[in-house]
Amino acid sequence: MSPLRRLLAVLGLILLIASLALLAASLWPTARSVDNQPLSPNDLALPASGLVPAFFFLTVAQGGNRRRGCLAIGVIALFLLFTAFVFISLFTLQSASAPFPAVTDDGSGGGGEATLAPTQSPSIIETAPAPRPPEARAVELDYPLSLRVGDSDVIRLALVIAPDGSYLTPTAEGGGHTATGEPVKIPNLYDTHTVTAIARLDAVGLNIDRIGDWEQPLLPGENVAWRWTISVDEPGRQKANLIIRLRFIPKAGGDILQKELWARTLTLQATDVFGLPAVVAKGLGLFGSLVGAVLSFPFAEKFYGWLWGKIRRRSAKL
Repeated sequence: MSPLRRLLAVLGLILLIASLALLAASLWPTARSVDNQPLSPNDLALPASGLVPAFFFLTVAQGGNRRRGCLAIGVIALFLLFTAFVFISLFTLQSASAPFPAVTDDGSGGGGEATLAPTQSPSIIETAPAPRPPEARAVELDYPLSLRVGDSDVIRLALVIAPDGSYLTPTAEGGGHTATGEPVKIPNLYDTHTVTAIARLDAVGLNIDRIGDWEQPLLPGENVAWRWTISVDEPGRQKANLIIRLRFIPKAGGDILQKELWARTLTLQATDVFGLPAVVAKGLGLFGSLVGAVLSFPFAEKFYGWLWGKIRRRSAKL
């Protein structure tokens, strides 16, 4: 073998090893995180009717016209202040006009102490439990901890039935103390309302295939899942915000209520492969491997000849 051919073979072998390392680094799977967070029954319960209806969230979240949204918020704030003022005024007038307890005399004609007539004991008002779904659910989150520049990955979010398959008994004891009577029946939320789950993924440095609210029906005994495909253009630490809201639509008509169920901030590390995007690194690694294999073929030929000779000698001894 001539010196030039030997030099080319050495360079080809080095190129082959470096290209294989580059290809392996660009194809190595990234780390992922899988979380499961159980939800309490009250998290899925119908919110109090005194909460702000869903149209308020729509006005603020969508925000197509900033001036119109600010005007709507101002009108709602003035209405709430006026309502609070009216309630406070009525309560003050009622307290001022309330009769004093009756005073009775013991008949002694004076000098004796007057006694107050017993008043009626206040009645305890028991509030009925809010409707809620009969099943136990949990939030499942599967997302990449790191993401290579030029590659795409998936963030999966789901509302799933409890892993053990257990269902919550729709009963509860009222008062918060030791129960002395019958358990209070909790209405099934699915019988009175149409429930939808709304998920949203927001990030500044990530490319997301689906932007904005993603609404899906929440049906009894069925899982709900969302999947976003993400990619990144520059290396660095990226943050993404995930949120799930529930929307309750009464089947008999009425105000549509909405509440936040779950929220999470994700931190993803965007990386490159030796300063190259993943797609470029894969292409260079594949091309360099082919060129290095061709240039280092004389070494491979000698290696194969040595290996074949060793096998023949061993078979001859047998």
